[in-house]
Amino acid sequence: MKKSHDVLVRESVFAEVASDLADTEVEKFKSLAEEVEFSDEESFKAKLDQLKESYFPKATTIAESVDSESDGSESYDTTGAMAAYMNAISNNVKRAKN
Repeated sequence: MKKSHDVLVRESVFAEVASDLADTEVEKFKSLAEEVEFSDEESFKAKLDQLKESYFPKATTIAESVDSESDGSESYDTTGAMAAYMNAISNNVKRAKN
């Protein structure tokens, strides 16, 4: 009876931890989680969380607006060819606005 209870708890914790993964990631995570020892719910969840973070890190993306208007007051350390490219681009942007 205890063994069946442990299996149910293990499956419940796994479902909770894997809820935000894609289907393909869930399958890989399931095969990795089979090797994790179950002693109690709390430690098992902690182990699964650690395993998940190791193999499926959260991708943090920072969206930056490409078409944001700028008045040219930003300070960039540009010299040589890059400065010439930036001047040409800003001139084209100004011409396109007029």
